[in-house]
Amino acid sequence: MDQDFVRHFLHEKRYLVQVLLIVMILIGIVFIILWQLRTLVQNIRNGMIFSGRNSKQMKRIAYMIIFLSITIRPLKTYFLYSVGKMVSLDILLTQVEWIHSIQYQLFGIDWSLLLSGALLWIFSKIFSYGAFLQEEYDATV
Repeated sequence: MDQDFVRHFLHEKRYLVQVLLIVMILIGIVFIILWQLRTLVQNIRNGMIFSGRNSKQMKRIAYMIIFLSITIRPLKTYFLYSVGKMVSLDILLTQVEWIHSIQYQLFGIDWSLLLSGALLWIFSKIFSYGAFLQEEYDATV
């Protein structure tokens, strides 16, 4: 590495902080989803299948997945932009003859995550109705 590269990398510390913040946000969202999923699996393992608590947890997971589907692409793009600025990647890549410019896609939706979140939300509604029917059955017997 030459001296200019090291000087530029040390000068652009704000991008490093932004990258770390983005990574912490994504890890936090995934951690919350996994924690809710773990609790849901424990409830099902304990025999509480159709309960309002499971329905609420599935709904929380669905909302987090839907939020993640909307924000993952801009966060990934900004992550790549920040890393590129830290290491001067845009300058290095445009010096190559067959790369003329670099474009970043800031807005976009991850459709597979959105569909997964919507399906999980529908399942949470089914579990909510199942919990209602279970309570009615328990009250009748």
